[in-house]
Amino acid sequence: MSTTCSVSATRWLSLERAVKGIHNNWVALVLELEEEEAARDCPVAKGLRKQLQKYMFPALTHLLTDALAVVNRMNLTFQKEDVNISSIQPIMNMTLASLDDMVNEPGEAEKKFRQSVQDDKFSGITLTQPDAQAFSNLRTEYLAEITKSIKKRFPAEHLGIIADLDTVLNSSHYPGADCALKNHGLDALEHVCEYYGSPRGSAAPLVEKDRLIQDFLPMKRVLAGSGNPSFRGACRLLITSLGEMFPDFRTLAEVALVIPVSSVAAERGFSLQNNIKTAMRSRLSEAKMQNLMTIASAAVSIDDFDYAEASSQFGSMRVRRKI
Repeated sequence: MSTTCSVSATRWLSLERAVKGIHNNWVALVLELEEEEAARDCPVAKGLRKQLQKYMFPALTHLLTDALAVVNRMNLTFQKEDVNISSIQPIMNMTLASLDDMVNEPGEAEKKFRQSVQDDKFSGITLTQPDAQAFSNLRTEYLAEITKSIKKRFPAEHLGIIADLDTVLNSSHYPGADCALKNHGLDALEHVCEYYGSPRGSAAPLVEKDRLIQDFLPMKRVLAGSGNPSFRGACRLLITSLGEMFPDFRTLAEVALVIPVSSVAAERGFSLQNNIKTAMRSRLSEAKMQNLMTIASAAVSIDDFDYAEASSQFGSMRVRRKI
């Protein structure tokens, strides 16, 4: 904690198990450090024990236990390979509302901690530097920053257009009756037309508004007649077999399928970087790191690698450079 500039700048999601472990075993950890300190006169154990007994440490641990339970539920949704975009806005609203509740009232873990602290003691262990106001300021800052980060990651205007794309393209949500189908998604289509049918700077519009509006009802009827496929299935149909018939909806489908809502690719990239074993890895240029990551992700296995062919190609190169 001494080297952390801000509690909100730490990737606590990757440390959730550690936070839970400390939350569940704080008393045992303090007692073990006390025993180690007394038996061996260990300065490291003494220093750790003093940090753990500060009021701020267990208070922050209980706050993180509550906050991570909320945020990690959202995080797990985006760790799926195939994220259902129709679920993004409800999940975001749920997460932000839960964090807002925590601003006004402590979560279950923090509430139990506050109720358990009596005469500056928690679970029979004396807490030092019991500055409740300092912790209150920190929790306010932390919850505000994590809420700000979530809103920055998913701006409201982007969530709105994602929901509109789902309404327009997700035929599994189309009504069964033709009279209801005619009116389905008209407001969402208007937003989509405004967003993708208007020029942005020097870039031309992605779709033709008039043609998009004209093709909407026929497109809905074709998808409904194709068995009302899911969002991803409808997009695939529009890109392949229906692309020439509905060119603007093909463009929208192509856009929808590459919306970067899943964190799987990013997490896979972090894992590849961590698995690269080479000297001075932290000082490699971006180009060299990209080459190593490409090799790690796409190369053949060591058993199938043709060393003779690789050596021959390397020898024939005019400019020979090691990665």
